[in-house]
Amino acid sequence: MTMGTETVNGGGGRDFYEIPTARRILDLISICKECGYIGLLVGNPGVGKTTALKHFADKDDDAYYCAMAPALRSMSGVLMEVCRVMGTMPARTVSETHEILCHLAEWNGAKKALLIDEAQHLHNQIIDELRCIHDQSGMAMVFCGNAEFHTRFNKARAAAFAQFTSRIGMRLEIWEPSDDDIIAIRDHHGIDGDGEHAFLHMHAKTSGGLRTVTRLIGVGRALAGPGNPLQLEHLKAAAGMLRVE
Repeated sequence: MTMGTETVNGGGGRDFYEIPTARRILDLISICKECGYIGLLVGNPGVGKTTALKHFADKDDDAYYCAMAPALRSMSGVLMEVCRVMGTMPARTVSETHEILCHLAEWNGAKKALLIDEAQHLHNQIIDELRCIHDQSGMAMVFCGNAEFHTRFNKARAAAFAQFTSRIGMRLEIWEPSDDDIIAIRDHHGIDGDGEHAFLHMHAKTSGGLRTVTRLIGVGRALAGPGNPLQLEHLKAAAGMLRVE
């Protein structure tokens, strides 16, 4: 099984394959987990962050993928979600839930990692609470967020995060797919025409990133039909159907 970006295969499952940016993300998670670090992964949508995080958690029983959302804006809501993904029940109070998570992180002596996606939805106090769990238990954490999350640690007010930022052992910023990512996707799908490559390259650099590219390929393949090569005309037709500029 390879990893990096994903498409939905004919059987309804997901086909993961490795691209260079995904390897950088997976390496960051691996090092953070091994060393018990806090990691910071930031970037624009469509560069493969979420796919890599989920895949790591799927392959490692001691890594837990936890996606934040606007509905989980309270301390209790976030800790309940962390409990859920780690396979336990929260206590009646936040302080008791804190202790449960710390004990669970230390259980059986295995090195564990909590992979926190969409971290821009977290309030500052919640980030500090998670940092405290890290300090007390030694559990690695990787916070993944967008540009807004990134700016919290790059302004004058970032001094308020001194306790958090001083513990960041690994940082990775990914703002757009690399040319090598696009080549890897092209080769995986057997697309070798110059026009097709230029078309995918152009759309990979838009706001949708690799997500747009995989959708174009998926719809383009359906338009080409079984056994037929995917050509530029199919990709252009797919772009029209998907309303991709």
